[in-house]
Amino acid sequence: MERISTGVEGLDDMLGGGFPANETIAVMGPFGTGKTIFGLQFTYTGLIKGESAVYISLDESEEELTQTAANMGWDFRPYIKENKFVLIRLDASDIKATLTQVQSDLPTLIDSFKPKRVVIDPITLLEALFNDESERQTQIFDLCRAIRKNGATIVLMSGTDKGNIYASKFGLVEYVAGGAIVLRHVRSDNLQKVTMAIEIVKMRRVEHSREIKPYSITNNGLNVYAYDQLP
Repeated sequence: MERISTGVEGLDDMLGGGFPANETIAVMGPFGTGKTIFGLQFTYTGLIKGESAVYISLDESEEELTQTAANMGWDFRPYIKENKFVLIRLDASDIKATLTQVQSDLPTLIDSFKPKRVVIDPITLLEALFNDESERQTQIFDLCRAIRKNGATIVLMSGTDKGNIYASKFGLVEYVAGGAIVLRHVRSDNLQKVTMAIEIVKMRRVEHSREIKPYSITNNGLNVYAYDQLP
């Protein structure tokens, strides 16, 4: 089975080589756990390997994302000029225009561009556009299917439910996705220290680690450690 490197040191080892290619992966966690950095890191890893990528943002602007990436030493500009990378901002406040882009424009772009990697950040804001649960499920499933039919591996960034770290806000993407990774804060008993932990909750057709491991957000992106290797 072809594997796609996440670019996150330590996570590929947990996955036995990386994400399964042409799969949909949900990366879930509360704010401040590095989901956007994870998405940019995954994207940049593909670009330097010669793969094409699309990053769809419903939150931060193109300028904000490219600046965040630049702070990590990831320069997306050459890949945009070479037509290897497309960064799309969808305005979640303009529901009608966004739905048109999602239902028509995005599938057309994916068909013509045929990216190897696609990130949607955050899928939560896209889900919120649909009031009906059945419609929400149908639209998200159809969008992922349209993207994957061209061979892309999809990473969906999602917030978590306030009462359950293993559930997304709408309880949908973890079932649509073939893989689910949870990022979370871990507070010490005396509340004096906060660390972050990563867990692979599921990954279809792939043998993977069941350990919960600490990670940090550095100037070079996310790094996953064994407990005896904490910085």
